[in-house]
Amino acid sequence: MGSGQRLTFAASEAKLSAWMADNAFVTWVETDRPWLAEQQLIASVNLPLNLDQNRQHAFHQQLTKARADARMAARALPVVST
Repeated sequence: MGSGQRLTFAASEAKLSAWMADNAFVTWVETDRPWLAEQQLIASVNLPLNLDQNRQHAFHQQLTKARADARMAARALPVVST
């Protein structure tokens, strides 16, 4: 039974995974100091969905509020057993 602590898409998790398989692309670079690579990437590429170290982005405040609202709405829903 779910604890209510973890937020998931329950039965729709498979749909999200399928969408990510078709649309999300991942790559990596081995480095001893990944925090520096992250800083450089955020400074040089428009990454509006990355909130960490990205407060200067015009979308930051709106996305922060949208995420907080979504968490609050999700926590008000009943816990789904998986």
